[in-house]
Amino acid sequence: MRYVQDGIRRAQEECQTQFRHSRWNCTSIDNRPFLKLLERGFRESAFSYAIVSAGITYMLTNACGEGEFPECFCQGQDFFNTNFTSNTTSFHYTNGSSWHMAGCDDNVEVASNIVLESQRTYSRRRRNIDTRALVVQHNNKVGIQALQDTVTLDCRCHGMSGTCATKTCMRKMPPFSVVGDYLEYKFHGARRVIHKKSGYGLLVASPGRKEPREPRRDELLYYEKSPNFCSADPELNWAGTAGRRCVIAADPRQRDHCDVLCCKRGFYTLFEVRTVDCNCKMESFCCNLTCDRCNTTVPIHYCN
Repeated sequence: MRYVQDGIRRAQEECQTQFRHSRWNCTSIDNRPFLKLLERGFRESAFSYAIVSAGITYMLTNACGEGEFPECFCQGQDFFNTNFTSNTTSFHYTNGSSWHMAGCDDNVEVASNIVLESQRTYSRRRRNIDTRALVVQHNNKVGIQALQDTVTLDCRCHGMSGTCATKTCMRKMPPFSVVGDYLEYKFHGARRVIHKKSGYGLLVASPGRKEPREPRRDELLYYEKSPNFCSADPELNWAGTAGRRCVIAADPRQRDHCDVLCCKRGFYTLFEVRTVDCNCKMESFCCNLTCDRCNTTVPIHYCN
């Protein structure tokens, strides 16, 4: 459970980073932003499920590298030609660095299976006729797939005098911010789904006269129109955008532009005194820049 909690915390931090300039910024009244949102079918709910699944899988993968789980094994280069469930010699190390020094991949697949098994148990209880259960299961898989798709191949050459006579390659997880960027891109392309008339499965609702289609495995899915997130909503544990910092930008469509972020309620301005470098000069005998320190007043705008 410690790794699950750490994964949720990592997901929350990344979510707030990705949406820091948007109306919905992954915060809440009581600092539990996912609690109420996960009960709904919004586009934001889809991202939340995906980033939480990715965060938990990320932390469990790190735990695998630290030898915390007996299910984990050292994935050598023969992994690429064999299924990870085959009989493979197990190696356990005291920390992540020794895991990589031994030439072992980050064990993303094993961590993914741990997360997916818990979700399969949930889905079996909800059956296949529940739209929410199918959407949740799909978005969880998208989050795990995001981590798998962003794993990088780290190769090092070995040989005399810098030659590459032998090359050792390991699959390593990226910084979690890369996974966040991937899912934020998927968020903007999320698709609204409807339940199949047969009662089993989902279809992407197509605009106009186009026939509904099967959702792709890398698409985030939602089934409920999102609110505008302008005003406080206790049912969603949402505080609204009042008091949020905004900017006066050249592009009025910018997400943190005061007109957009403040929902045309207006804004107020406070002035902040900052100390900055000024009167900078390059010294004549080269390369040393000297500056004075000056106070300047900067306007900061906040939503009404």
